[in-house]
Amino acid sequence: MNIVTVMNYRDSDVRSLLLCRIWLEAVRRHAPGAAITILTAHSLPAGLREQVDRCDNVRVVTGEYDPEVRVPRAPLAMHNIFFKLYQLSRIGEPFLYLDADTVVLESLAPLWRCRHDKPWIGVDHQRNIPGQTGSRAFLNSGVQLVGDPGFYAYDRILACAREQQFRFTVPGTDQACLWTYFQSIGYDYTHPAVGPEWNACAGTVAVNRGADGRWHGRIEGMEADVRINHYWGPFKPWRIGCPIYQDALATLA
Repeated sequence: MNIVTVMNYRDSDVRSLLLCRIWLEAVRRHAPGAAITILTAHSLPAGLREQVDRCDNVRVVTGEYDPEVRVPRAPLAMHNIFFKLYQLSRIGEPFLYLDADTVVLESLAPLWRCRHDKPWIGVDHQRNIPGQTGSRAFLNSGVQLVGDPGFYAYDRILACAREQQFRFTVPGTDQACLWTYFQSIGYDYTHPAVGPEWNACAGTVAVNRGADGRWHGRIEGMEADVRINHYWGPFKPWRIGCPIYQDALATLA
């Protein structure tokens, strides 16, 4: 199993760095033996680097922004489109991408097996998250299962975005690029076995520690266990009081 993430945080962003450490521990627990790649545009902060150096299955790759981009862009667009999207499209083997603000709660093996079914699999945002999403389905790019790296066509994705002058009908940066491109070629990136439990909005998830000592999560009104909890946008763990984050924070005290 090949797992990829992007970590471009600085020493001063201590909360995000703690979330990165939680990410790494959770991925190694629920995908034992996986090859993990951390993409970064600069060196990792010292504390995070020390944790990574203790792991024999993790490598850090210092990447570059798209060298063809010379027009100043908003920082979020620069990161998500011209670094994250650009770097992911250059990977030459099947991989599972997980944003650094996700926490894996269950085995990733069932998800990884789906890579043979379609060249690119993603999960839509949950609908009707108050103040965030409407009734329209659109991609959340924090979880991407890429079975055919050749399908991840950066030049065509970017050309499609430029045709729209980067003005999209759905929110986001890289996810809006991808969603718009997939719409333009008539490609359905969803998979019947890969639902919201694989990319759950943390603001809708109740988290508790089970009798087995492990963290578990349930989306309100949904029976299936959450597999990947995603703390995107306003749902960062320190904002919603997530017990996983609070427990990790307490160990540092």
